[in-house]
Amino acid sequence: MHHFSLRYTVIMASHGNIAYANVATTEYGKEIGKIQAPPVWNTPEGIQVDFLVVPLYHSLGFHIASFNFIKPTTIVILPKWNIDVFFDSIPKYHITTLMLVPSLIHQIVHHPRSQTADLSSVKTIGSAAAHLPPQLSEQLLARFPHLERVGGGYGLSEFTMPVTMRPLPGMLNGRAKDKPGSVGILFPGVEARIIRPDGSLAGPNEAGELLVRGAATVLGYKGNEKATRETFVDGWVRTGDRMRIDEEG
Repeated sequence: MHHFSLRYTVIMASHGNIAYANVATTEYGKEIGKIQAPPVWNTPEGIQVDFLVVPLYHSLGFHIASFNFIKPTTIVILPKWNIDVFFDSIPKYHITTLMLVPSLIHQIVHHPRSQTADLSSVKTIGSAAAHLPPQLSEQLLARFPHLERVGGGYGLSEFTMPVTMRPLPGMLNGRAKDKPGSVGILFPGVEARIIRPDGSLAGPNEAGELLVRGAATVLGYKGNEKATRETFVDGWVRTGDRMRIDEEG
């Protein structure tokens, strides 16, 4: 077991609001623990080429960038969103992986170039940061007819790796099902529970607040002890999000 001194490694924005954000601090050991989590999906053949436009100071962008240090991957970073540059970049750099957010997906599927651009190199698409409506997912797949699904999951900056992911076909020997509207199954090394307002555990299919814990939990909010005490309780992160877990997990 490795032992690391307690020191800040990364300070990232939280709550999705840069102007009035809390900033979550994490440490070196947390990041090592994150990238040591076992991989649970296969990469496309050859060198994977990721297209990245989401902020690197939020959990999603930071996760993508940090994981790519342990696998042979090229990252094409677009500093500012430009939909024409997006369409130009896919054939220019032979992009294989797109990690997007629903608002960008909406722009892509309604842009005329989505009907004519060369998108054939793309092998994987993921969506995160907000709920992806099934109709929008279907519209996106219509622009990429060679793909079968849009991947996704759930996460937050207070927990610097994905909490859940939608399972790929055959994962866990076929026991994990990709259910419509679900954010998927827990990522390796992550624990979760659903609680009622009184703090007791909710039952299967009963909605309540999601709590998560694991090695990737941040240290807290820099300069905001009150918010830290309220959010990080007995090793658990109180997400404030309402979810439910079905009988199959």
